Amino acid sequence: MYRPTSYEQHGMWVAQNLRGRDNTSFAIQQAFRLQGPLDTDALAAALTDLVARHEPLRTTFAVREGTLVQVVGTPFAVAVPVEPVPVGTSVDGARWVHDRADEIHRAGFDLRTGPLLRAELFAEAPERHTLVVTLHHIAADGWSMNLFYRDLAEFYAARVHGRSARLPELPTTYADWAQNCRRRLDADSEEALAYWRAQLRDIPAAVSLPTDRPPPPGPAPQGERVSADLDETVMAAVASLAKASRTSSFMVLLAAFATLAARWSGQDDQVLGTATANRSDPDTYDLVGCFVGVLPIRVRVRPERSFADVLQATRSALLEGQHHELPYELIVREFPRPATEPVFRIGISSFEGLGSDGLRLPGLDISALPAHVKDSPYDLSVSLAVADHRGRVDIAYPFALFDRSTIDTLLDAYVELLRAAVTEPGQTVGRLPLAGLRRATPDLPTPSVDAPDVNVSDVNVSDGDAPDGDGEPPAGPMEELIRTVWTSALQAHVTSRHDDFFLLGGSSLSAVQVSAELSDVLGFAVPLRTVYEYSDLSELAERLDELSARHVPAD
Repeated sequence: MYRPTSYEQHGMWVAQNLRGRDNTSFAIQQAFRLQGPLDTDALAAALTDLVARHEPLRTTFAVREGTLVQVVGTPFAVAVPVEPVPVGTSVDGARWVHDRADEIHRAGFDLRTGPLLRAELFAEAPERHTLVVTLHHIAADGWSMNLFYRDLAEFYAARVHGRSARLPELPTTYADWAQNCRRRLDADSEEALAYWRAQLRDIPAAVSLPTDRPPPPGPAPQGERVSADLDETVMAAVASLAKASRTSSFMVLLAAFATLAARWSGQDDQVLGTATANRSDPDTYDLVGCFVGVLPIRVRVRPERSFADVLQATRSALLEGQHHELPYELIVREFPRPATEPVFRIGISSFEGLGSDGLRLPGLDISALPAHVKDSPYDLSVSLAVADHRGRVDIAYPFALFDRSTIDTLLDAYVELLRAAVTEPGQTVGRLPLAGLRRATPDLPTPSVDAPDVNVSDVNVSDGDAPDGDGEPPAGPMEELIRTVWTSALQAHVTSRHDDFFLLGGSSLSAVQVSAELSDVLGFAVPLRTVYEYSDLSELAERLDELSARHVPAD
C-alpha cells in the first residue's frame, strides 16, 4: 500500500541516502541484560504483535513517478535468533557481546527492502541473556522507544499468561497522520514561513568549531558518545534558576551550551538545531513512528551580555519556534545553501526519564546496558537529560573531526561553565570559565544586572521527590484538573497548589503533552507558552480561568 511520506520521513530518507546505505548515523540501538527464565518464543511472538500494531515497523520506501512514498507492508513474523556467548578462560563474554552488538549496529539498513527492526538474543547461560534491539530512526524516535518497550512488555505478558493484550486502541495510523499533516501545511503554512524568513534572515555561517582536523570532503560520522553527570547540587540550582526566570531546566542547560559554543568558536550569532517532539495532537501519543522534528534556533551570545539575558533570549527563541513549528524541510527550502554549508552544525536534544528502566518483562530482572556506538550526523550531537534531581550531558562526535581528549575537555568546560552560570546568572558570559578550552572571546567585567542569583551551596536537595510547595492542596475544579494532567504527564506526586511544573520534572516534551490535554478537556487552545510562563499550579489555574471566561463555545 503506497502512502505519502511525512516530511520527517522524507528528510530522514534524503539524509540517509546522502550519507550512503552503510552510514549508521540514524540507527537506534539499545541493549538489555535479562536475568531469569526467559520465554524466547513469547518474546518473538510479542515482537510480531508489536509489528502488527505499529505500521512504521513494517514500512519500507520507494520512489514512484519521481515521488518518495512509504510502502506499508503486511504484518510479518519477527525472528529472534539466539546466539550462544562463547565460554572459556580466554573469552571476555561482555566484550564479545559488545563487539557483536557493534557489528549489528554497523550492518546498516536498506530502506527499500527492510526490515527496519532487528532483535538478537545472546545467551550466556540458560537464565542469562542479552537482548539487542536495533531500529532505523525513520521508523521510530525517542518518544516511540518508550511506547515500543511498553507495548512489547504487555504483548510478552499476554503471551506468557495466555490472555489478550491490554493496550489502548490506536485512534489513527502514522500514514494517516502524515497525509493529514501534508494537507494542512499545503493549505496553511504562510504565517509560520514568514516567521522563519524573518528569524533566519542573514544567518551567519554555521558555527565553525575549533576541530582537531580539517573536515573531510564527504560525510564521516563514525565516532562515539561520551557523557558527564550533573550532580544534584548543580541541578537543584538549575531548577531554582529555571523557576525564578520562568523557564525550564532544559532551557537553562541549552543556554549554557549555547554560551559555551559561542565562547569556544568565537561566533556570537549562531544557529543550533534543537529537537522537538512534534506531537501536539493527542492522537499521536501512542503511535510509534518518526515524529521528531528539528527547529533551527538562533541565539546571540555576545560576551558583554549576562547569562540571564542569554537565558531569556533562548527561552524566547524556543517558544516562538515551537509556536511557529514547521517541518525542517520546509524551513530550509527558504534558505538554499550548498550541502557543505548547513544551517547548523550542532544538534541538541532533550531526554526525559534519565535512569528509567525502559523494558520490563514479567519474571525477569532487567538492566539497560550503556550504548557502545553513537555516530553523529552533525559535528556535535548533544543530549541534555534531566530527571530526579539529576542531569547528564552526552556528546556524540565524529572521529574525523575531534580527538577524545578534546571532547573530554569540552564536557569538563560545560560542567564548570554551567555551575558558574547558575550560581551567578547576572555575570557576563565573557566572564564564565572555559576550563582548558581555547578561549575565542575575551573576558569582560561583570555588569550590574538584576537577575536571580542562586548559591549552589545553599540549596537543599531532599532524598525524596521534587520539593513541594507550601503544602496547601489544590482547591477548585481547575486546580484539580491541572493536578490530574500533571500527574499523568510527569508520573509525579502533585500535592500542593504551589507545586512547580519544572521542579516536579517537567520538560519540553511533557509541556507539549500538558498543553494538548488541557486544550482537549477545556475546549479551547492552551498555548505551550502558557504552560511555561505559569509553572506554579495555582497561577496556571488562575490564568486558565481567565482564558475560559473569554472563550466563546462554538455552536
